Amino acid sequence: MNVSLFNFRKAQVRVVTEDDGTPWFVGKDVCDVLGYANSSKAMGDHCRGVTKRYPILDSLGRTQEARVLSQGDTLRLIVNSALPAAQDFESWIFDDLLPTLGRTGTYTVTQAPAPSANDATIFIESAARALNLSPSATLGMYQKYGAKIGHADLLPVYAIDSPDGGDSSHTTGALATLLKKASIPVTARKAYLCMQSADLVERKQRPSKTKGIKEFWSLTDAGLAFGKNVTNPANQLEVQVHIYESKFGSLIELLDMHHLR
Repeated sequence: MNVSLFNFRKAQVRVVTEDDGTPWFVGKDVCDVLGYANSSKAMGDHCRGVTKRYPILDSLGRTQEARVLSQGDTLRLIVNSALPAAQDFESWIFDDLLPTLGRTGTYTVTQAPAPSANDATIFIESAARALNLSPSATLGMYQKYGAKIGHADLLPVYAIDSPDGGDSSHTTGALATLLKKASIPVTARKAYLCMQSADLVERKQRPSKTKGIKEFWSLTDAGLAFGKNVTNPANQLEVQVHIYESKFGSLIELLDMHHLR
């Protein structure tokens, strides 16, 4: 199997060529060029041939299963496209792309090799020292590198940073968990509102595909004396508040002055 990359009016079209020379077009690439808003629906509505999927590296070096189309199904998408350039795309495929591919077999996609583990480690540790990054920020860089080389599962979800710039780690917990553990009959929401009144937390927003905008709590600079903002592993645009257990008692005493109970 060989993956070739072609360009049609600055849009990329990937073609998978089997050992016998049969070309298969990456369906999403074809749909994007032809102006289909929903590639999955377009292929479901118009494609009638054999369905195949191939593992293909994307622009970030990740392996993804891509649905590929026969020449017949590619033509069906072209015929059903409302885009004026569809006819030009058809001519380009059958007059230029396929003859070129059959004649030379060129345009093979070459991926830049990922940096070696040693080089990546040197870079991450150097950046952590130079920028005085916290363990959680350093872990974030390792997580990104781990995902790139397919070993993100070997890393922990988050790191625990020390309060007050200390050298040792401190156990943390969610505010609701610590309130329950201490048998304090107060909801986490009320505690957060008291923390907001004390300028220890603030309400932040991030875009959400389902809700439009999602809000979340984040510790302020003053609040970082009592806990740590940890990147949400489910969404890199959001943080989760972790409270240091060693600082929880002091936090409650402070919040009592803001009518926590």
